[in-house]
Amino acid sequence: SAPVPASVRTPRGKRQREEVARLQLAKTIDLVLDASFPLIPSFGTAEVTASLHALARLQVHTTSAWSTAFLDHARSLMPGFTLPQLSTLAWSLGSLNLDPGAAWLDDLCHTAAALLDAREAMQANDTSRIDGARSSEQVSRSTPHGVYNGGSSSSSSSSSS
Repeated sequence: SAPVPASVRTPRGKRQREEVARLQLAKTIDLVLDASFPLIPSFGTAEVTASLHALARLQVHTTSAWSTAFLDHARSLMPGFTLPQLSTLAWSLGSLNLDPGAAWLDDLCHTAAALLDAREAMQANDTSRIDGARSSEQVSRSTPHGVYNGGSSSSSSSSSS
């Protein structure tokens, strides 16, 4: 009988190796989650964001106790998150189909709205500062014979003898 080509043999072997790798990864993730549980209160906004994002990318669903502790801690940090972090949290929650509850989501939305309002105010302030600088520039270009005319080559002053 003819030997079986490698392309026919490998998918089954490859699937078995992938399944073994998945099981090993799941065990490792369980160990990491168990070890991280008491550390959750020490997580800052960056660790919370990165952790939830990693769980979402790997499609790891945690225990109810871990999720509750994690989301309660994340909510306590809510005022400290940046807009990109908030959007990553929202994406991660959706990706995991994890519902943190209406109050948690309200806090996320209010925090994001406050950050957007602050950014708009800063941009408006920058615009008024730029406009103010232009006005100051016009005043500083005034000459003893009249106001600077914006760089045109014609002169508004005449020489007297």
